[in-house]
Amino acid sequence: MAVVLAESYNVNSVSNTINQTITTPSFTPVTGELIVLKVVSEDTGSPAGTPSATGGGITWTKRTENKVASTCYAAIWTGIVTAGGSAITVSVTISGGVTGYVSMVLEGWTGAQLGPAPSLCYINGTTGAATGTITVVSAGSMVSWLDGDWNASTGTITYVGSGPPIQTTQDGYHTATGAYTAYYAYQIGIAGSQSFGLTSPTTQTYTLLAIEIQASGQANSKSGTMMTMGVGI
Repeated sequence: MAVVLAESYNVNSVSNTINQTITTPSFTPVTGELIVLKVVSEDTGSPAGTPSATGGGITWTKRTENKVASTCYAAIWTGIVTAGGSAITVSVTISGGVTGYVSMVLEGWTGAQLGPAPSLCYINGTTGAATGTITVVSAGSMVSWLDGDWNASTGTITYVGSGPPIQTTQDGYHTATGAYTAYYAYQIGIAGSQSFGLTSPTTQTYTLLAIEIQASGQANSKSGTMMTMGVGI
């Protein structure tokens, strides 16, 4: 079975108020749908709490998170819809009592599963282009990822993988001058070590997080792997 993106919603805050909440539009997931929620705020002083949904029977699991000082806060959450067929919304609230812009992308995947220890990537970089690698366990997977740039760099946006076999699709973007820029994307996974991210702008203080989304029925022949490199400024 192929992995299919059933829905995708990008929600961006309109101000940098304290402890604000952002909420998706209403949507109707199906039972068994895999929800991937990617969140970036402008600073680790304004982290996001556990997502909340108005239905769907979703239990959230935080897969990876960045809280390194002088970088953007970022996290990836996942959950399975166990009671589909009714309209729901999903919300995220930042905390910490610090003003901050925040954004999120919710992806709903059908024909999808996660490995028992999903392959992940988590990298911080003090300067340069926001690129990383993730070990893709299964051919036919998707790699869903985010980049939070604490420098709020400007310039031409160029993604890794602009054509077959690796095609990158942007499904979210938010920038606030002098505060941060958040990039959200997904790409087709090829088994083995795979690059993702952006080759420009090249002046980022970046946080990259990624997760592999497998096609349903894939044998999980390997355990997931994580690459981590936390760098403070």
